Amino acid sequence: HQVNSGNYDRFREFYSPVVILNTGRAGSGFVHYVLSGIRNVHSVHEGYPNLMMLSNDMFHQSDISMSKLVFRAAREEILLEQYLVGKVYVESNHCLVPYIKAISALFPSARFVHLIRSPIGFIQSAIRKGWFANDTIWENNRVIALDEGWNGNSQVTKLAKYWSIINERIHNDLKNIENLKVRYHMEDLSKDINTLQDFIKFIVPNTE
Repeated sequence: HQVNSGNYDRFREFYSPVVILNTGRAGSGFVHYVLSGIRNVHSVHEGYPNLMMLSNDMFHQSDISMSKLVFRAAREEILLEQYLVGKVYVESNHCLVPYIKAISALFPSARFVHLIRSPIGFIQSAIRKGWFANDTIWENNRVIALDEGWNGNSQVTKLAKYWSIINERIHNDLKNIENLKVRYHMEDLSKDINTLQDFIKFIVPNTE
C-alpha cells in the first residue's frame, strides 16, 4: 500500500469498521446477505483467516498486546484496503469475540453490534451442525467453559453454557469500552422491517 504515515494514522484513528459479535448460529449469514446489497459496504461473513484455531486460547488469555498483534496480522490490510476505497468494512464472526478490547484499542472509531439469538434457537441450530459432538479441528478449538466437569456434560448442557459465557463476555467487554455499540435480537431483525432498517442505519448512517 502506498500510504504515508499521516494517512495511516488517520486510518487508525477515524476509520469505523463494524464488528458483529455473536455466538455463531445466530443469523450472521442473514445479516451478511442483507448488507451485501449495500453499495458502500464491504460485508464479510467469517473473514479469512477466520481465527477459529485460536478461539479457545484467545478467549481465556488476558494479554491485550497479543490480541492486538493477532488481529492486526489477520485484518489490518483488508481494513486499510476498504478505508482507501471509502467502504465500510463489516464482519460478522463469532471468532472475533476475544478481540473486542484489542479492536477498540486499535480502532477507537470502530463500532460493535451484539447480535443475540434465543438460546433455544441457537442450541437447535448448533446441534444440527454437530457443535460439541463432531471430531474436527474446529470443535477441538471451540470456546469451552473452564470447569472440571465440562467433559462430562451433555451436548445440550455444553451448548447452553457456551451461549451464556459468549454473550456474557460480549456484554461485559462492550460495557467497558467507549466505542459505539448496539444490541439486536436476531428474531426481531428477521421479522420486523423497522428493526432491520434501524440496524442498517447504524451500519451506514446516511442510507435511506
